[in-house]
Amino acid sequence: MQPLLKHLHTLQADVLTAYTQLAIDAKVAQANDVEAELAQPEIWNNPTYAQEKSKQLAALNTMAQPWVTLKAQVSDIAELMELGDESWLTEFKGQVEALDAEFASRKKELLFNGQYDDHNAIIRISAGVGGTDAQDFAEMLERMYLRVAERSSIETSIVTRSAGEDAGVKTSVIE
Repeated sequence: MQPLLKHLHTLQADVLTAYTQLAIDAKVAQANDVEAELAQPEIWNNPTYAQEKSKQLAALNTMAQPWVTLKAQVSDIAELMELGDESWLTEFKGQVEALDAEFASRKKELLFNGQYDDHNAIIRISAGVGGTDAQDFAEMLERMYLRVAERSSIETSIVTRSAGEDAGVKTSVIE
């Protein structure tokens, strides 16, 4: 039980670090403020503003609630394990593995905590005057960016693409 408990404490420390780094408490407080503002009947006099606030609340809740839940679950399982009941060991192992998997899937959010990270991006790849080799390399870059986006579950679309004369692409715009 000790190795599992040690692993859980490491997971708990990692979750707490991520929770702090993402400023989840501030996001929860901001969501509560927006929710209180939406509860006022006067806000619906301006439907555009109210809709914007409603979207903001949904985005804040989508970001914060999974982390709040994960932190609470890790804390709860740690308290149960500290009781030292060996008969629950298989249940604890399953719970810790599930929490570990959840943290691993949420860990990607740590990469996107900048001011504009929730906005869309437009990538323009241009071969320039390098000839066939540059066009071939531009096609490789395009394929690489599309595959990275696909693996990360990021929705992409090719806006424009002009093929090269022999091979590759002259220009490609990905949104």
